[in-house]
Amino acid sequence: MAVFPLLLRVQIAPGADVAADPDEWVWQDITQWVRAGGIRITRGRTDEGATTGPSSCALVLKSPDGRWLPLNPLAPEYPGWRRGCPLRVQVSHAGTWWTRFTGIVGELEPGLASDRAHDTYEVDVLAFGVLQRLGRGSAVRSPLLRLMTGTQWQAYAPLEDGPGTTGPTVYATKPTAGRATGGVTFGARDEGLPGSSSVARLESTSARITVPAAGGVFVVSDTVIATAQVYMTSPQLDAEADLTTLTLSGPVVDRIVVRASKALIRATAYLEETQVGTTSMSWPLGVDPTAGWVGVQVSLTRPGLVPNTQISVRVHPVGSLVWTTSSAGSITGSSVGYITGITLLAAGVQGTSFSHLGVVLSGALPEDTAWAASGYAGEDAGARLERVAADESVPLLPVGVAGTLMGPQPLASLLDIARDVEATDGGILYESLDGRMAYLPRVARYNRPADLPLTYSQLAPGLAPTDDDLDTSNDWTVSRPGGGSERVADEEHVAQYGRYEQSATVNVASDDDTRAQAGWRVHLGTVSDLRYPQIALNFGREAAAAALPAWLAADRIGARTTVSRVAAGLAVGGIDQHIEGYTEVLDRYMWDVRLVCAPAGPWRVWVIGDQVLGRLDTGGSGLAVAAGESDASLVVVTDPGLRRWITSAERPGDFPFHVQMGGEVVQVTDISGTSGTQTWSVVRAVNGVSKSHPAGTRVGLAYVEAQP
Repeated sequence: MAVFPLLLRVQIAPGADVAADPDEWVWQDITQWVRAGGIRITRGRTDEGATTGPSSCALVLKSPDGRWLPLNPLAPEYPGWRRGCPLRVQVSHAGTWWTRFTGIVGELEPGLASDRAHDTYEVDVLAFGVLQRLGRGSAVRSPLLRLMTGTQWQAYAPLEDGPGTTGPTVYATKPTAGRATGGVTFGARDEGLPGSSSVARLESTSARITVPAAGGVFVVSDTVIATAQVYMTSPQLDAEADLTTLTLSGPVVDRIVVRASKALIRATAYLEETQVGTTSMSWPLGVDPTAGWVGVQVSLTRPGLVPNTQISVRVHPVGSLVWTTSSAGSITGSSVGYITGITLLAAGVQGTSFSHLGVVLSGALPEDTAWAASGYAGEDAGARLERVAADESVPLLPVGVAGTLMGPQPLASLLDIARDVEATDGGILYESLDGRMAYLPRVARYNRPADLPLTYSQLAPGLAPTDDDLDTSNDWTVSRPGGGSERVADEEHVAQYGRYEQSATVNVASDDDTRAQAGWRVHLGTVSDLRYPQIALNFGREAAAAALPAWLAADRIGARTTVSRVAAGLAVGGIDQHIEGYTEVLDRYMWDVRLVCAPAGPWRVWVIGDQVLGRLDTGGSGLAVAAGESDASLVVVTDPGLRRWITSAERPGDFPFHVQMGGEVVQVTDISGTSGTQTWSVVRAVNGVSKSHPAGTRVGLAYVEAQP
């Protein structure tokens, strides 16, 4: 099927909401105004880029009479045609329209046409993917604030106000104002409560924060009457002291006082200074409000609508998802009224801190409160990206389970949070062809089949392999924010190439994860394969056109491409790379692609039970006797103290397999001998390399992909 003339379609969506789902955009064709000369699309990583940047699309529009002049009130598409207008490029092949780019116009540069014709004008258009816009975003709301603002509160004070605040912000059913007296510092950052952007600290024993809870209803018949919650920590609680006072409208309770010491927490109900009910409990094992943050809830309930109201306390230490509830205390009567205010007290010491104070009526607080307080520590990387994108209403392709557990969510922009996921999990953050944010988890790159299989004859000229140290790193130190660190080095690689030290702070859930993180980075940084910064395709050539269905079948960021039948001077045994980015140029008689690639070898990982990928090496072996170019029998010795190779008599079902020695891959069909020195029967030159090898040449497992 002829590829040319190429049928292109360029569309815009004037007036569309750029934050909406791209499926909601209404497209309008402007192809007739696109100037010949090529549409240039760039996606993913550039050759020198450490991470993927925003995708881009550059084209030129013919603009007679200022039709596409930005901000031109006389233009037919005014005011919809402007920066921020969605733009899409599609190409038709085999009767189907294939989207090659979807983004937002970011730059418009009008000028005289390049051919300098009289009164002929044009506009250079540059559109970007969604990452460009997200890169200018502000910090997302803290996890606790995001969760709490989705709750129907009677009153809620996040206590995340900035320095210099004189009174806390209060969200309530009726307008109300909080008060802070006696010396309260707002805007204090405390890493012990990662789910909050800041906390309020009481700087004197007389300091207090008061939050009115106006607008409640008089509840007499609900199972849960009211719940008050706050997060707190105090530098000292040697004696029992007042933390919180709740005032109620009566008639059977007008005040509840929450007291705490290092030993216990207590909630006592009063009516005109007379105690009418109480509950208490010792702090659960591992909970110490002087050593860390604790969530405290006080609830008034009537389970089964019993005649008396019950009072109980629930607590959880930040970092744990487990709430512990006290036994219920009884208050005579059911008409307790509603909570009219909450006062936070210093517990008799300077430095007691509070965060996220609130009251709800006739319902329980979200169970996710405990997880949000920890900043969702322990959350899967894919789940984090999906949750935050949904919170911020940013369209995201489904990610699924990434398999990496994250530390607390950073208090940062959505893009920075996404980059944090990318750095921790090791996947690829990019933009989908239809304009959404997208993420390819690390595990999705393991042992991939060839997504884009090519032959050397399908490539355009200019294939140039590179053996450089751009991505070399053989000594990594990885630390966790606020935690420990681990260092891993490949000393054998260091001896050969010198030391390439790198370090990173990675937001993993546990210090136990830092060693694996460092080891993986050393694994990626010591790959011995050639790098192919660019692999070129010209789909106008008949040979290359045969690969178009595979190119168009799916998004190719992170895909694996192989090139077979390569000239011996350019590769040994073919080319095997992962596509990390590309540039695509489209015109009526042009369809050129330049792939930016990195070696696929490091992404072949061990799989338990797999006949090929589930094999273990000896840990060290080599030729005991020199091998001639055509010798079909080898003598191999395993290094002292290590387990020898299996024999055909012991495990006949595990033969044949492949090993590599001195750059030559051979197939092992038989091994005999039960000592460290063994005799092998082999088939030579599986990868096309045929040569002699001296004694001592190292021998190790090799991967040879089964051919379909």
